[in-house]
Amino acid sequence: MSFREQLLKYDFKQVNSTIVADASGNGQAGVIRNFDKGGATLSTEPVFGIESSVLHLPGGNDGGYLQFPNGVLKGSDACTFSLYFKCNSCAERSTLFSFGNDNLFSVYFTPVNESTYNCFVMATAGGLSQAALSDPILLNLKEFYCLTVSFDTEEKGNCISVYINGKKRLSFTHKKVTCLSVGASTEGFIGYGPLSDSYLNADITLATLYSGVLSESEISALFSVSDEDRIKTDVKELNFLSGFEAKSDIKLPKYGSYKTSFSWSSSDASVLSDEGKVTR
Repeated sequence: MSFREQLLKYDFKQVNSTIVADASGNGQAGVIRNFDKGGATLSTEPVFGIESSVLHLPGGNDGGYLQFPNGVLKGSDACTFSLYFKCNSCAERSTLFSFGNDNLFSVYFTPVNESTYNCFVMATAGGLSQAALSDPILLNLKEFYCLTVSFDTEEKGNCISVYINGKKRLSFTHKKVTCLSVGASTEGFIGYGPLSDSYLNADITLATLYSGVLSESEISALFSVSDEDRIKTDVKELNFLSGFEAKSDIKLPKYGSYKTSFSWSSSDASVLSDEGKVTR
């Protein structure tokens, strides 16, 4: 498998004061901003079963955030960005990452309730009123995800594709701004964006930027997780059953997103059948 050129990689294993080393060897170190105000902390913890160095961003009005080096996308007409993250709390328009300023690509969140939030991808050449938005992706607070977004200007109308844990969740085209426009920008951030209302409260690890668009198999490989942890991820998808009341039939999944097979057996067939049909 051959990846496109890796422009930068932050695994947070080497952080000197506010400087985050670039593990790709390209010298594209990041800088933690607001360190003297809201700060940021580091810890080692398991992420999908792998011990990882994690950057904790506290959020709020003075929280720390990470800035990419100026011109990291200079000359690029397509790119792919991937990172592992956990959103701990969600304010309105909390930005996970952004590239650009007037011409802007970003991923941001809006709260849904105390346990979930919506994730959007945005491309704009003139603020929110001119934005092209993806459909929302519903995610759980305080849960790690591997998010990968590709920005492709080779396809007509510009194509943005979004992957969660190695699986494509959506793809859409727009005419608002090309990646080449963002390539001319000098700004890029994790945990903050030009249209943010506040800084993001999140945990971040393994952030990687590539030139060009990775294939679906390459993006799937970025989510490197053991079979045991893939099963755990599939089982988490069954949380929607926790509040189920036997008032109407329910569709019981046969497989999880990572091909874990499920079989079902009712504890009381007089109320609910093995197939999820209400019998009483």
